[in-house]
Amino acid sequence: MSYEALAQCPLFAGIAADRLERAVAALSPRQAEYERDQPILLQGEAPRGLGILLSGAALIVKEDYWGARIVVTTLAPGDLFAEAFFCAGVAEMPVGVVAAEKSRALFGDPAKLLAEGNPDREGRQILDNLMHILARKNLLLLRRLAVISRRTLRDKILTYLSYCAQEAEARSFRIPLDRQGLADYLAADRSALSAELSRMRKEGLIAFRKNFFELKKRFEIAEE
Repeated sequence: MSYEALAQCPLFAGIAADRLERAVAALSPRQAEYERDQPILLQGEAPRGLGILLSGAALIVKEDYWGARIVVTTLAPGDLFAEAFFCAGVAEMPVGVVAAEKSRALFGDPAKLLAEGNPDREGRQILDNLMHILARKNLLLLRRLAVISRRTLRDKILTYLSYCAQEAEARSFRIPLDRQGLADYLAADRSALSAELSRMRKEGLIAFRKNFFELKKRFEIAEE
């Protein structure tokens, strides 16, 4: 098991390294490996537990009736997924999780921490961390709603880049998405996105190379 990735997982924040193995074992963990583009969790199936990506990379995706896919977010080693749906007891996942490259994931059950009454110190820390994680992810979903609710593609791009710059506390930063991932995140066509980015660069609004961006001058985003 990759305890290096687990040590970076916010679920285990505040737990000493020599207590980590015990804390993980309390969740009755199950591991599995996945090849690139292989589903880790299918949209419509019941969540198998609280998921943690141990290695590789993955995407949380939403598919419509016709199979069109929107990327909700990306996952890196140490990231959690499906925790809200599992804790809420939903019968069917409204999104899916797909491996973006060869990956390994772990599934655990936080209810096991309460199986024998009051949890120990590590168990209480895990439950406290889980509450904070769920609250933060709710804020991130609100941020994405603010991005995709913009009327024009340009305003969606600028709103997203503005959030990234604020997080980096700098005008230059890297985004965690490639072009297709960014197009999916913005619910936009990739060709239209590339064309709009090129126009914005010509107008001196931004500079970019692959996933590295720089905001060149102040811009205004149209009010809804």
